[in-house]
Amino acid sequence: MVNLIKKSKQRKELHLRMNAVEALGRIGDKRAIEPLIQALKDKNHVIRRLAAKNLGEIGSRVKERSSNLPLLIKPC
Repeated sequence: MVNLIKKSKQRKELHLRMNAVEALGRIGDKRAIEPLIQALKDKNHVIRRLAAKNLGEIGSRVKERSSNLPLLIKPC
């Protein structure tokens, strides 16, 4: 998927870039973060907005997962 966004950026096809950014957001894998950050620099405002939205959602999921971890060290 990461390669897809790189290739679509090179091809300059809006619908491919949009689909790649949407897919990266749905997958939500940490490997999607860097390509989504790069998508924030896209010339198209829709791509930038989708990238920002998806980065926020990935961040929320990571935060939610980490808050559900058991406390491993007793507080002082």
